[in-house]
Amino acid sequence: MVASGLLEVDVAKRYRCGPVLMRLARAAIDQVDVVATARPHLDQLVKAVGHDAYLAIRVGDSVSYVARRAGTYRASLDIKLGEPVPLHASAVGKLFAALHPDLERQVLAQPLPPLTSHTIVDHEQLAVEFHEIRERGTALSLESTISGIVGFAAPVRDATGRLVAAVHVSAFKDNLADDDIPRIDLATRACADDVQRALDIHSLTKALT
Repeated sequence: MVASGLLEVDVAKRYRCGPVLMRLARAAIDQVDVVATARPHLDQLVKAVGHDAYLAIRVGDSVSYVARRAGTYRASLDIKLGEPVPLHASAVGKLFAALHPDLERQVLAQPLPPLTSHTIVDHEQLAVEFHEIRERGTALSLESTISGIVGFAAPVRDATGRLVAAVHVSAFKDNLADDDIPRIDLATRACADDVQRALDIHSLTKALT
């Protein structure tokens, strides 16, 4: 545990929390704040688009959903909270990888297993998509994780600009009209911006109390 940074030991053989454990503890506190802050905004997003809305966070080298609000178009799809999502295929996975250089390097150095016939399995092509995500500011998954599912993801940042979470919408392709993809993309981005502003207010309130 000392070697991993979870604990530190002094010359008197006394143990105390190491830097990695302290970072994990701070991250856990931050995540509780993010989830609580995001929930009402996810509810509004569901009302606006009708599809399932999620909040995702990074934990170590993986990304997981930590909150979900069910839409009116639910069927048999049930994405489990807390399980890692594929970084090379899911909308939130690609978003986090595109915006974190260490994750991007990790993804591009590994095999890219095909999850559906639409999954990008070529490293150069995926690198191009990561660049496009950075340029556009949002990510899409067009049936690349689950056949028939279109995913949308937008970043949530803290006051320092650090990526702390992402808002995600999962929609059944059969329930999407031609103009729904740009509309849901904009709604997802707007929800992420609302969560971000709410976090800024929450952080300022905590600092003043």
